[in-house]
Amino acid sequence: MHNSLILGTGLSSLVAALTLSNDSSNEVLIFMDGKSFGAHFMGQKIDGFSFDNGMIYLEPASNMENSTKDITRPYNPELRYDWTRFGRQLNEFLSENISLRQVDTPLSYIDGAYYPDLLIANRLDSVADIINSRGPRISFLNSSHPKYKNIDPYWDNFLYVDAAKIFHGEDLSELIENSFFKKFCPPGQLNKILAKYHRMLWLPLFYPETIQSAMQGLKQESLKEYKFFAPSSGFVGEFVQNLVDKLKVRKNVKLYPDSIKSISIDDNHININSGDLHATFAVNSPIYSSLSMDRLLHLSDENICPNKAIECTGVHLCYVVVKKEFIKNLFSTLNILDSSESAMRISNMDTFASNDEKYARVTIEYPLNFSAPSGGTPPGDDAVMSDIHKHIFRAVIPADPDAIRILKKITLNKALALPTLENLTIYKKLRQLMTEKLPLVNCFGSASHYGAASMNDQIIQGLSVGKNFYE
Repeated sequence: MHNSLILGTGLSSLVAALTLSNDSSNEVLIFMDGKSFGAHFMGQKIDGFSFDNGMIYLEPASNMENSTKDITRPYNPELRYDWTRFGRQLNEFLSENISLRQVDTPLSYIDGAYYPDLLIANRLDSVADIINSRGPRISFLNSSHPKYKNIDPYWDNFLYVDAAKIFHGEDLSELIENSFFKKFCPPGQLNKILAKYHRMLWLPLFYPETIQSAMQGLKQESLKEYKFFAPSSGFVGEFVQNLVDKLKVRKNVKLYPDSIKSISIDDNHININSGDLHATFAVNSPIYSSLSMDRLLHLSDENICPNKAIECTGVHLCYVVVKKEFIKNLFSTLNILDSSESAMRISNMDTFASNDEKYARVTIEYPLNFSAPSGGTPPGDDAVMSDIHKHIFRAVIPADPDAIRILKKITLNKALALPTLENLTIYKKLRQLMTEKLPLVNCFGSASHYGAASMNDQIIQGLSVGKNFYE
């Protein structure tokens, strides 16, 4: 028997542990570092209701052709969307662990009207009704075309605000920049976001030819609607829980839940101090970690403090249940591209759930107060109630006092590191320190490469740890 060590309990760690523990002779040791399983993707239970943390979907590889490219080389998160080479393996893993159903096309709310969403679903069929005549430029350097964004060095420093003005035209770029973008990003960072990483912030970057055709009312067969999926229960955290349940019954999996106090590695041994545990393990295979690099470095040397210079953003999250009988506007997700509205996004988990509950679970995301270091306080109950009445009950105010129940509000102040050149530079320095101080540790999941934090990235990296589909 040999040991496989995994630090952290992110989604990539869970998938890796399952894959490695398929070999009964392999003892898999998971050091949880005092965190819950699945982190953000596990969601939470409130008053008996299971909520995802805002808009979270599963994305089987139905949105792209199943690649026939060489899959004998390892997954490389530095190549944007390299996980698409393993679409078949991703789909097989999802089908083994959860039953999915397609979600309806999200909506966008713009200037008082509802449209099929262009922000995340690629629905451009109504773009001519949304924007005026200031369309995209067609004359530009070949290297700056969006189709080169993953391979041409030109894109390493190309800013999103500049790219959007060129490829979307001024009307559409101003609509997105002055609404969703401005709500989500601190003012000082708006002009620093790198276009190459636009998907980290759910921002679109369309080809200029596609936008121009849409403005002219022409159908674009090449641009298919991006499809999203969720479990039948409407709760993506169910997928994570299924993985955890499988791990807990495997005899060759051991869990160490306490927070790690220190780590040292010498002569192919790792020494871990965790709560009551002071143990040394022989390292006969790579150590995998989904912990952040600054956390790992601090554990190995307390003089290396977590980096406070990284610019982040986040949201206020409000968890609400509403009585289904009063719902007049059915949608899975509503992206609010209206600068006069305070909310950013509303998700109704039970629009696509198959259950008989009389209440529907709704999450509303609000922007932070960027002038306050803590992000400020969530909106008051009156603002939340007003948004429910307007967008879900369609201005109907039920006489029933229990029609809306606000269960909880939380602030995620540092939820997402922004894709800026400054942050990318900090990230590269951390990678260099990791190579020097902890060479036996392989970072994966959200720590594998800047921007490689999607559910699909994490699943593929977890599968690749087991080397069961390309080696």
